[in-house]
Amino acid sequence: MNTVSLFITIFLVLSLGFRLTRLVIAIRKAKFRNSGRTAARPMFWIMTISYVVFLVLCVMENQRRLNAFSWALSFAGLFLYLTSLTLREKAMHDLGRFFSPDIEIRHQHQVVKTGFYRYVRHPLLACMALEIVGLGMVFNAYATLIFVGFGVYMPLIYLRKWLEERTLRAALGEAYRVYEREVGAFWPRWNILSRFHRN
Repeated sequence: MNTVSLFITIFLVLSLGFRLTRLVIAIRKAKFRNSGRTAARPMFWIMTISYVVFLVLCVMENQRRLNAFSWALSFAGLFLYLTSLTLREKAMHDLGRFFSPDIEIRHQHQVVKTGFYRYVRHPLLACMALEIVGLGMVFNAYATLIFVGFGVYMPLIYLRKWLEERTLRAALGEAYRVYEREVGAFWPRWNILSRFHRN
């Protein structure tokens, strides 16, 4: 096994181990709370299966391009990947009891405006997009990143955003509509940044 293959194998074992562990914990917590109303239930599994397919295709492309592997690009991707996981953990913590892997409205659901949610409405989805870009770079899987990452997974992220917002609008009404007007979906609006700078 050459150095690149060893690196990829170690990365896969560690990253998949972490992601699967977090997935199981998230599902168990959601089932334990079991107090919400779920919308668009298949969306979670569609995104999970698409993620696995993306990862498999990244590995396959990597194995075909071992001679052209760029360590600099891979380490930049690793940085993005680890950053996305770190930011995701913070965003999950910010959501607290309202976090769910599904699109779910919990008992006494409220608009969360603390932590990352003060600046963007969908930090978890933004982290997923960053993770996909990071993975494509780690594996040097350019074609997979362009055609599957940007062509399939990013539209799924946008679809999930649309479904979440439709559900939140229906459940929370004007409170969520005001939040939508004030806070950007994936990146902060200028008025939020200006307010942050003044504080």
